Amino acid sequence: MKKRIITLIIILLLLIPWLVGPFVNDYIAKGIVRSIVDIPTPKNTDIVETSYKSGDLTSATEGMEYFGAALIKTKLDLATLKRYYKQYSTDHLEYIVEAQPESKITVIENDPPRFLSMLNTGTHDYYIVYAWGSSNNVLSVFDLRGY
Repeated sequence: MKKRIITLIIILLLLIPWLVGPFVNDYIAKGIVRSIVDIPTPKNTDIVETSYKSGDLTSATEGMEYFGAALIKTKLDLATLKRYYKQYSTDHLEYIVEAQPESKITVIENDPPRFLSMLNTGTHDYYIVYAWGSSNNVLSVFDLRGY
């Protein structure tokens, strides 16, 4: 009986990183979204929806990448938005703004998510504000989405 309990404990200890890793990585990606949402929006601009994802998101690298984005609606032009969000960029996060003409988030190559709010729009007033992140999180090696 004691041997079975020890075996069960060992199995659980081996499984915990594989179970916890994806949650930790999603939490890091959500943090990027929080950093975008915490930026005061420009005048007459609304955050419509947010999205985040962690995993191997581009073909450029193999390993864990973190992505966070906000869909905004505004009458401001792209150049104004780029200047506005650039001032909030840091050494760790660069906020990038692009026009968002469709629901699919095309900056993510591997299994891109979609903004649900964009499914039936016909206007060109939507932009995406996004950032890529990284972490020295030891649990990232236990998340199969990074491979």
